Amino acid sequence: MGQHPDPRVMMRAVRKVHDISVLVLLDLSESTNNKVNGHEYSVLDLTRQATVLLAGAINRVGDPFAIHGFCSDGRHDVQYYRFKDFDQPYD
Repeated sequence: MGQHPDPRVMMRAVRKVHDISVLVLLDLSESTNNKVNGHEYSVLDLTRQATVLLAGAINRVGDPFAIHGFCSDGRHDVQYYRFKDFDQPYD
C-alpha cells in the first residue's frame, strides 16, 4: 500500500522570472550645463547623481542595464555615446 500525501500540506512549484533590461539614455546637450534656479549645481550635475543612484540600485538587483547619452547641434549633428553596454560590468 502506497502512502498518500498529507492533504493538509499544499506544495506548489512557482517559477519567478524577473525578466527586465533597462537602458538609461542621458541628454548631454549644452543646455544641461545651465544652473538650476537658485542653486550652484547644473541640470547635468543632477543627471549624473540620479544616474549613479539608479545604476547602483539596478546593479544590486542584478538586472542587465546600459547607460548611453546623446547631445546634438541640431538634428543633423547628433553625437551618441555608450558609457556602459548591457554586457559590460558596472564599475
